[in-house]
Amino acid sequence: MNTGYNFIPRYGYVLTGGLSVDNQQVWAQIDTGSSALFFTWAEWYDGLTYPGASSLLPTGAYACPSCTVGPITDLKFEDGTEVHIFPHSGTLHSGSMSIDGITFGLVNFQDPPPMC
Repeated sequence: MNTGYNFIPRYGYVLTGGLSVDNQQVWAQIDTGSSALFFTWAEWYDGLTYPGASSLLPTGAYACPSCTVGPITDLKFEDGTEVHIFPHSGTLHSGSMSIDGITFGLVNFQDPPPMC
């Protein structure tokens, strides 16, 4: 797994691991204190900020124009940030490893809202 050290506004520097999900490059934050695997939903982020903004995120974003929001799970973090995620399944690749049908969350709400 490729790793990176990225700056997340309002959060600081984080260790990230590079993954490919359905042939889309994303960088998962390592050791969030959460057992949930989740990514920013590009369509939500671009709609909240401006078109194309998700392509500038240091963690990347998962594009899924045909996704519909399903059951919501609330995640609350120690710093007070809250995100809502809904489940989606895909194929995850990391190096030579491949996991078909892995379920992960897509973020469709954040409080406080993301900085753009």
